[in-house]
Amino acid sequence: MTSPTPDALLGPADVRELAAALGVRPTKQRGQNFVIDANTVRRIVRTAEVRPDDVVVEVGPGLGSLTLALLEAADRVTAVEIDDVLAGALPATVAARMPERADRFALVHSDAMHVTELPGPAPTALVANLPYNVAVPVLLHMLETFPSIERTLVMVQSEVADRLAAAPGSKVYGVPSVKANWYAEVKRAGAIGRTVFWPAPNVDSGLVSLVRRAEPLKTTATRREVFAVVDAAFAQRRKTLRAALAGWAGSPGRGRGGAGRGRRPAAGAGRVADRRGVRAHRRTQARRTRGAGPAVSVTVRVPAKVNVQLAVGAARPDGFHELANVFLAVGLYDEVTATPSPDGPRITCEGPDAAQVPLDRSNLAARAALALAERYGRAPDVHLHIAKDIPVAGGMAGGSADGAGALLACDALWGTGASREELLDICAELGSDVPFSLVGGAALGTGRGERLTELEVGGTFHWVFAMASRGLSTPAVFREFDRLAEAREIPEPVASRGLLGALAKGDAEALAAAVSNDLQPGGAVAVPGAGGHAGRGARGGGTGLAGVGVGADDGVPGAGRGGGGDRRGGAAGLRHLPGRTHGAGAGAGGHGGLNGSGPRSHRAPADQLGVGTCCLPPTAAARFRSPHHRG
Repeated sequence: MTSPTPDALLGPADVRELAAALGVRPTKQRGQNFVIDANTVRRIVRTAEVRPDDVVVEVGPGLGSLTLALLEAADRVTAVEIDDVLAGALPATVAARMPERADRFALVHSDAMHVTELPGPAPTALVANLPYNVAVPVLLHMLETFPSIERTLVMVQSEVADRLAAAPGSKVYGVPSVKANWYAEVKRAGAIGRTVFWPAPNVDSGLVSLVRRAEPLKTTATRREVFAVVDAAFAQRRKTLRAALAGWAGSPGRGRGGAGRGRRPAAGAGRVADRRGVRAHRRTQARRTRGAGPAVSVTVRVPAKVNVQLAVGAARPDGFHELANVFLAVGLYDEVTATPSPDGPRITCEGPDAAQVPLDRSNLAARAALALAERYGRAPDVHLHIAKDIPVAGGMAGGSADGAGALLACDALWGTGASREELLDICAELGSDVPFSLVGGAALGTGRGERLTELEVGGTFHWVFAMASRGLSTPAVFREFDRLAEAREIPEPVASRGLLGALAKGDAEALAAAVSNDLQPGGAVAVPGAGGHAGRGARGGGTGLAGVGVGADDGVPGAGRGGGGDRRGGAAGLRHLPGRTHGAGAGAGGHGGLNGSGPRSHRAPADQLGVGTCCLPPTAAARFRSPHHRG
């Protein structure tokens, strides 16, 4: 075998140069973090014990850092890549840097979850830096589809590595642990630091080694049957094994009404079902009973937000900005309904802006489902239907709301029992506004907005939102902010004491006087005319609102208290949209609010007026439909 050239592997400069030439920016939705350290990829190959006669399959090769190191050691390498640009470029990279091995390389341009055959000899090893958002499903699919794979070494998020290698009795022992051990002996094989990736991830990574069992586990059941039991057993971890399996095996104690004798409902009508404020549908009287099995449908209602202060600091090395972001949830909602689907995550959408909503895996709702499925080692088998009422590209966190709603819906549908901290951690990975969309209410967001501190609000506010006829790109507005700030020193962002005091007192006039948004000048430049209303009125909202006004309980917003025309005047030139409905924040299918009812907003056409809502306490709320519900 001919030796490769000494500089064949990719270093940091090579990776960035290749990415720039291809116009590639790593994307979160595909879990892309490229390895830029040659020593790290050689270490992975050594740890995998790749032999000269091995046929290695690699999933997610990216720009080719690990691919080239595998070609140094193996007989053949087949790479599976879903990204169009990366898949098109990788063969040329191999040919340019290792021409003597180019004939030993094959590329499969496909989603690894759909791969059922590979070109050339059967693979003997799987070595991969797996995308974080689909690592466990991909690993299990490859082990099941290609029984010739004897040895596997994968790099995954450290927490996932712990789950895969966990022993019975461990706190993290669960579905990934059991399913991986069905195929192989599993163990942790080392840790990988964050600095060897570009961009550096927000989590640590770990290596997991799997050596396929010489003899399959002895059972008369099929793998599918065993995995069904595993899914049911771990679906509701707080229950006894008998109770958890009752829905799968059938429970003789369950009556026709869905609640067996001696069992009480998990949550009565209007009662908080768990610590995140999820409430059962009042009309179903919470018929998800102990042992009743998972729901067949979960609907989560998630509010929009308004930024009453957005103070922006200097750009950080990771490209984000330090923020002091005062969020208020408002009673304008999207609803996300989760139902089981074998080809998930599948996205559908209805509503005024449905045509602008992406229906692929770039949608935050799909990414949320993938992230939760990944963390708990299950397939993302869900259909997410979004009933959209929050404006798209309106700066009101409509996409973030859908992500938070999907996360909460899937957690309830799958019975994963994720803690509040786990859900917030996933939210922070999805985006800066997503954590607030999960908790709602009122909060100060610091860092890039993901670190939340609850705020006191002393009254009810009503809002006017004047929507621009076109949305703004948040990255474009931030770039314009950076350009405008080049000649001056940017102060550290801090929350306004006057604004926080106005919130605590419920003083609408003081709040209107204190509302501010540092991104407004950048938005006005990015889209000429976008600041037309906001420049003369209250400067709240996000990056897509033309104007926002606030009023107290005793006044209509924009009619004397902080309107969109003059900060203390009316909403000049905007048509009032009359009428309100009640039930803001309803967690029970529209039959009352989470903490009382409040006025709900209506959607108005572009450049017209919408009556806004009570800012507190809308939060994500869910209702369930169970296979055992009657009536």
